[in-house]
Amino acid sequence: MLQLPSASLGFALSRPRIKIYQYAVKVIQGVIKPPPSPPSPIGPGVYFTSVSVHNPWHHKVNYAVKLAISGFQGEPGTISPFHRHQLGPDQATEYDQVDFGSASSFLDSYFVIESEQELDVVGVYTGAAVQDERLGAMHMERVPVRIVPRCRDLKMGINTGVAQWQIIAPVPVDSLLVVGPAPAATRPLPRKWAPATGGATWVGSSVGEGAVPGLYFYELSFCLCWTFQNAQIHLRLWADNQADLFLNGGSPIASTVANTAFQGPGLAVGITTGFNIGMNKLTVAVTNNQGPTGMLLNGTLSANAADCGS
Repeated sequence: MLQLPSASLGFALSRPRIKIYQYAVKVIQGVIKPPPSPPSPIGPGVYFTSVSVHNPWHHKVNYAVKLAISGFQGEPGTISPFHRHQLGPDQATEYDQVDFGSASSFLDSYFVIESEQELDVVGVYTGAAVQDERLGAMHMERVPVRIVPRCRDLKMGINTGVAQWQIIAPVPVDSLLVVGPAPAATRPLPRKWAPATGGATWVGSSVGEGAVPGLYFYELSFCLCWTFQNAQIHLRLWADNQADLFLNGGSPIASTVANTAFQGPGLAVGITTGFNIGMNKLTVAVTNNQGPTGMLLNGTLSANAADCGS
């Protein structure tokens, strides 16, 4: 599997463009011993692939790479997340078995490069006999480029009751609130929850006073293209009894105040850091001390050149 280190996300992308340059480099790597077992699509040998990348321009170029592993007999394989990198003027770099995975096992895949400008991309293929591992063949091939649309700007509502919030494990053993889509909750009596606002509705359990005490985890997943810029979330949060807010794990970004978190103006939060290329997870951990439990969240997510189309 792809083991490239994530580059810093702090550098500024070049001026906005409406297209992306994409290269798909075939990767064949590993050892196939005679007789092949199980049967292999290629003959016995030791195979290596190296991918050379050169920036021909007089300015920096940002690009990203991922590995799409081929499945067998018509079944698709796995795809790694994109990892973002940068080359300065006239700089070059190379990717090989250290980046693709262990050479001890056979790998058939595509190394996909997406760039904001055209690059020089060359695949270098070598092979050797299993018996002595001496070089038996070598081939170099310049990889053609294709043009793909740049990701569009993203703006989406993340309101509870509208967005696809999920309740995830671990949760208390509660027949009223199980792992899966977060259910709508009605305002309990005599407790006074803040009224639903901005199209958002309360989700959780509010049946009588019988919700099981413990932690309830609510999660919303969203994807950002590797080209994303200016990602930000603005939200207002209420929870019964209290809640901690997380983006992609780590320490809480913000926390509500116990026993007053379900009333008043709510907790206003703005998030501008901590976003990942690819899949992101916004999580609210709600603590229920006793009685009904639930949360209400009203907010939006926005980012430039970020819509993965998923």
